[in-house]
This record gives sequence, structure tokens and C-alpha cells, in this order.
Amino acid sequence: LDKDSPNYQTLSLFKDGKRASQPQPLPDCLKGKTLYPHVSYKNATVHVNFGSTPMAPLPFTCRMVQDATKADVEVSTHKAPDDGKYDVVFPVSLPDEGSFDWLDLFLEKNPTYTELSDRMVLDWAEKSGLWRPKGSNSCNDKPDMHFQVPELDDSSVRRAVYSIAPLQARNYVVMEVKSNLIEDERKEILNRFSTGTFKKTALVTMGEPTADFKKRTTELVLKQKQEASDKTFELQQLEAQRKKLMEKKVKEMENMRKALEKAKKKAEKQAEKEANKKAAEEKKTAEAAAKA
Repeated sequence: LDKDSPNYQTLSLFKDGKRASQPQPLPDCLKGKTLYPHVSYKNATVHVNFGSTPMAPLPFTCRMVQDATKADVEVSTHKAPDDGKYDVVFPVSLPDEGSFDWLDLFLEKNPTYTELSDRMVLDWAEKSGLWRPKGSNSCNDKPDMHFQVPELDDSSVRRAVYSIAPLQARNYVVMEVKSNLIEDERKEILNRFSTGTFKKTALVTMGEPTADFKKRTTELVLKQKQEASDKTFELQQLEAQRKKLMEKKVKEMENMRKALEKAKKKAEKQAEKEANKKAAEEKKTAEAAAKA
């Protein structure tokens, strides 16, 4: 952050106080913007130090996040609910009737809400770079994970998320289409949010859709049609290129065949000419020998 430093607008990695990488320049799109500390890891335990002093001495003076000056940080504020209770919404909807399209619209209008669903876990895993075979069940309510990661495939991660969520004071929307319709399963989830921190709301999303939902549905349908059309056009373009390359290859092979035939005829003609010349010389030699 020091404009007078040769490493201004760069990021560096240190391990136990020793440099582990050269300063990496920030992309132009991130310069001058607020950066949030983020650690991405796999099969490891991470301890994050947000204190005022480093855990290991550094070869230079560096302010920690907690000790940062106001000019170098941006403090985000969080407004607690007026009644001190966070909202947990339980949508009640019918399967395959636009439940998750409604949810996307709800989250756009209410960005303070956090989605709790199998779709959220799936999206989280895919954004983390985990590979999932194509052709897996695309059901949003209960999608097949098939990441070949035991904790994901046996729903351990999902259970952990649902166990930790009630410990975090925030607004949630529990999008469990099937479970929200079944009394026993609904009670099990409701009991997780039984503390006084939360108020639980059932939101019925059935009947005549609202105008904005209709508009969004139309946009999604048009987008899907456009994507399908673009894919068809792309495949047609690829097929045209393939045919063009094949025609070019066939033409090149035909030209090569003709060139080989021409070279063969030329070689045969040359061989015949040399054979005739040799025969003539032998005949001349024989006639000369007969006269002698």
C-alpha cells in the first residue's frame, strides 16, 4: 500500500516469516479497490491471524489487518434487525414449478439472505474447482453430487452446514422443496432454529405468479432458447469447418496422387528411353564386332 515502495500494488506470500514468493502485481481491475482477505485450501487446516502482531517476525515493518490505518481499510457495517431476531424463511412450493427460479429472484431482491439448500452446496463445490461428471442429475432440490469426495457425496458437508448455520446470526432461506412439504422433515429443520435469535416464516409460493416472476421466467426461457440456438449455430460452424478441412485434405491427397502418377510415368519413360539407348549401343557394338 505504500506508494513509495517498489512493491506498491503487489501481493506477497510469506511462510513462517520468510518470503515464499516474489511480489505479484495486482491486476489493473483490482487496483484501488477494497480487497477482502481470502484463503483457498484443500485437505488442510488453516489458522488465520487477524490480530495486531504477526505470528512470526517479518524482514520489514508491516501493519496487520487489526492495526491498519483508516485510510488503508474499509470497514463494512452490519445492521442488526430492529427486534433483534433474524428471519429464517421456509418456502412452501411444488416440485418442478419454478421454485428455484423464484428463489433466485428472492435473493436478488433480498441480498442479506443466505441460501441453505443442496443446490448451494453443489454450487459451492463447483466454484471450488471440484470435478463432477457430466450428465449427473440436474435436480436442484436433491442433485446427485458424484464429486467422488466422500464428505460431499454422503451429505456430510450438507449436515455440517445445517449444524453451523443456527450458530451464525443472519437471515436464511431454507430451500428444501420436498422436506418443507413433509411434516417430520420440516420439524427437524425448524428445531435447528429454535433459539430466540431467529423468527421462522413460512412463505407459500403457489398460485398466480407475480408480474416480475413472469417477466423473469420469460427472460429465462428466451435465454435458454438463445443459448440453444447459439449452440446449434456453433455446431453448424464446426461441422462446416470440418467438411472444409476434409475437402481440402481430399484435394491435397488427389493432387499428391496425380503428382506421384506423373512422376511414375516420367520415370518409366526415362527408363524406357535409357533401355532403348542401351539396346541401340549394344546393337552397334555387335555390328562392329561382326565386321571385324
